[in-house]
Amino acid sequence: MKNVSKGTIIRAVLVVLAVVNTALTVSGKNPLPFDEAWVENVITIGFDAVVTWLAYWKNNSYSKNAIKADEVLKALKDGIITVEELMQTLKTKKGE
Repeated sequence: MKNVSKGTIIRAVLVVLAVVNTALTVSGKNPLPFDEAWVENVITIGFDAVVTWLAYWKNNSYSKNAIKADEVLKALKDGIITVEELMQTLKTKKGE
């Protein structure tokens, strides 16, 4: 069990809970005291939280300078220009 990840254990526990829940529901018992409105609210809150987090995490560039900076960053990541070349260009533009 040392090499088993936490995610694997959590998923296994959730599968067991789902099977037990299904078995109890089929037998006519309501094992989890959740009504449809509660489930809908939880899903809505979860969706809102994920969308908010993604919007916050993603770099949203609106100004010309921010968009240009994104292009420079992409060029650096793609290997089109090196950091040294960029720094030399900036020094040349400053007149140093």
